[in-house]
Amino acid sequence: MTSETRSRLKDELLAQEREYLRAVQEQDGDAAARLTAPQALVVSGSGAMKVDGAAIRQMIQQHDAKRRYEIDESSVQVLDVKDDVAIIAYKLSTMNAGKNGEISEAYDTDVWVRGNGGWACALHAEIPASAGG
Repeated sequence: MTSETRSRLKDELLAQEREYLRAVQEQDGDAAARLTAPQALVVSGSGAMKVDGAAIRQMIQQHDAKRRYEIDESSVQVLDVKDDVAIIAYKLSTMNAGKNGEISEAYDTDVWVRGNGGWACALHAEIPASAGG
């Protein structure tokens, strides 16, 4: 993969991530469902669960809209697995305006699969950042 192709893939995936975060912040369940693969996994401190568009839509509509997200672009790593599968990982800061601006940090990893409708997220995993960095 050339550096130009790698850069283009990184830009594409970052655009998908930003669109997903926008959907979460605005409680836009339809957009989040559209960006999610028909069968996907979500992994968090609560465990792993299989989800589909309907489950994602419901999760997003119940999400705390006071949270704001910021991707640390210097931390972004992209892996081109094959033509239609790519992985992106980065550090994400979450500010919770409802909790006096409390900020938490985590490392997010998403597996994106490209199909006829564009990219769709098949796996989202989030690991809280340790206090030591």
